[in-house]
Amino acid sequence: MNGKKSKQQMVQRWEDRGGALLAAPSQLKGLPDIVTKCEMLVCDEAHMVVKNTDTKTYSYLAQLQTTRRIALTGTPLQNNLMEYFNMFEFFIGREVMGSKSEFEREFEQPICRGLTTDCSPEDEILSAQKTAALHEKLAPYVHRKDASELARDLPPMQSVVLYLRPSKMQTTFFRSHKRHQAKRHSRNFFEAFAALKPINNHPGCLLHKNCAQNRKSSGAEDDVVPDSSSLKWWQGILDKYPIETLAKAENGFKIVLLLHILVKAQQLGEKVIIFSQCLPTLNFVEQVLQSKSWGEHSQSLAELLGQQTYGG
Repeated sequence: MNGKKSKQQMVQRWEDRGGALLAAPSQLKGLPDIVTKCEMLVCDEAHMVVKNTDTKTYSYLAQLQTTRRIALTGTPLQNNLMEYFNMFEFFIGREVMGSKSEFEREFEQPICRGLTTDCSPEDEILSAQKTAALHEKLAPYVHRKDASELARDLPPMQSVVLYLRPSKMQTTFFRSHKRHQAKRHSRNFFEAFAALKPINNHPGCLLHKNCAQNRKSSGAEDDVVPDSSSLKWWQGILDKYPIETLAKAENGFKIVLLLHILVKAQQLGEKVIIFSQCLPTLNFVEQVLQSKSWGEHSQSLAELLGQQTYGG
């Protein structure tokens, strides 16, 4: 909905035909003049609506005349009881929760007193009783679903951690950086971690180092890139190897294993998400995946593929 006139036209069609009117918080400006009531209000991420009761969004939605209100949220609210109160006051009304002062006196204060590490046994018992009473009071209005609801549709997650030895080229880089640190009398772990992170994935990631530096200048947090003066330590190694050698997948066993996983996943018809906090790694992985034949990257992969061809 862009512009007051288009909003009015859309609202008019909605009132004539019925259905659902979708609006983001940023699009609510101007709606108070043309939408004052509806049969049902559904708020996604509802905890954000009640977080600040002084906002125009909260004020407008609170005044909206509705017969039903539904709050959708995936954020646990039990850690902030007053936020919980605001949620129920907004969507259910005070007839259930009472006034704010009543709720504080009846539930918030005794529950919070029993959660401190130095609370008395009596306070701890009372806190548990009040928590149970609150859950029972709100049970008719809350439909809580946990991850077990997905068990019927999703297979259980299996986590596997694989440890791979570094390649000869990676070892060369690691030793070079160790000598570099010794010359500078540096024992800064975070500097070493940042410098070696892309190499630990594959030495070819250094070919995409400029991308990471661009992210650093834009304020990105995921890629911790050392300053330009600390990048000189690996320049001598790069001078000894042509780019084609540095980019060979077999110089980093993580990439070889990744290709094996992707081939197997393709054969099983499964989808794969590749995640990395290191942007040069993602750029290098993209470069490898776009190569004409994955089998050229390692003998083991060629044997796995046989006559099949995988590549970009």
